Amino acid sequence: MNEPEFAGRICRVLDEELEQLPERVTTRLAAARSAALTKAPSLRTNAAPRRTAAAERPATPRTAPRAGGAWLRWLPVPLATMLFAVCLLGVWHWSDLRRAQEIAALDVAILADDVPLAIYADRGFGVYLRNTGR
Repeated sequence: MNEPEFAGRICRVLDEELEQLPERVTTRLAAARSAALTKAPSLRTNAAPRRTAAAERPATPRTAPRAGGAWLRWLPVPLATMLFAVCLLGVWHWSDLRRAQEIAALDVAILADDVPLAIYADRGFGVYLRNTGR
């Protein structure tokens, strides 16, 4: 099979499927084809304009979009906002739990230590902790 036969078969298959496309898609495709042909004058002489089934289809009046469908466009905005808020609350809750666990671990370490509790009230104990922590 040579190239022109293959191209002809592809064109026939595409023309058959063209009838199922909506009118606004076919008009956009026709506009894009004519714009492409004006940019490539060498192709214009070889390609004869063909009438397709979509071009022969009677034009149907466009109906106004239903009022109920307009909110569907804006639906992702509140959903994304709610998802963001839930994520922020989750992070806040997780960090709060982590801080509480750290404080609890410190309390357990202080209570389990052999050092008397009175030493923690001493002013020099903080200096001692800083020096021994290194």
